[in-house]
Amino acid sequence: MNLSLSGHHLDITPAIRAYVINKLERVTRHFDHVIDVNVVLSVDKLRQQVTANLHIRGKEIHAECVEPDMYAAIDALADKLDRQVVKYKEKRNGSRHAPVAVKRAASAAGLRPLKLHGLRHGAGSLLAREADAVAVQAFLGHSKLTTTERYMHAKARPDDLARLDRAFAFGSTLGDEVQILGAES
Repeated sequence: MNLSLSGHHLDITPAIRAYVINKLERVTRHFDHVIDVNVVLSVDKLRQQVTANLHIRGKEIHAECVEPDMYAAIDALADKLDRQVVKYKEKRNGSRHAPVAVKRAASAAGLRPLKLHGLRHGAGSLLAREADAVAVQAFLGHSKLTTTERYMHAKARPDDLARLDRAFAFGSTLGDEVQILGAES
C-alpha cells in the first residue's frame, strides 16, 4: 500500500504520521488489495479536517471527518474507511459472484460445468430422501410448498400438506412445526 500523507496549514509530525499509519493498518487487515491511500490533514481555526481517498481495483473510496481534535478526526476517519471497505468487500464477495466461484471450483475439481441453480435443485432432491417436504421448504426458505416440490422433483404427500395446514391453523411458526415434525419422524 502506497501512502501519501500531506498537510494543509499543518506540519506533519512523526507522531501524527505514525498514528495515521497505525490506524490505516486496520483497513488493510480487512482488505489487503489496497493500491494507494491519499490522506490530507488540514487545520482551519478550530476545525480539524482529515480527508482520505483509498484506491482499490475498480473503485475509489472517499471519506472525510471534521472534529475539534486532530487525533479524534483520524480515529473517526479510520472507522469510516473501515466500514466502507468491509461493505465493499461483502458486496464484492456477495451472491453476485457466487456463480463464478462455483464455476471455478467445478473446473478445479475436474467436473462438468454446472450452475448454482442446479446445485440448489440437487440439494432439494437429496433432502427429499431424508426429510419431509415441510422441512425441506423451511430449509430452502420457500413460502409455497409447490415451489419446494419443483426443487425436490417430487410431489408432496397428502400428509405433508395436512401438516402444513396444521402449522398455520394453530398459529405456530413454521420453525416450531419443523421441530415438531423432526421429533415425530
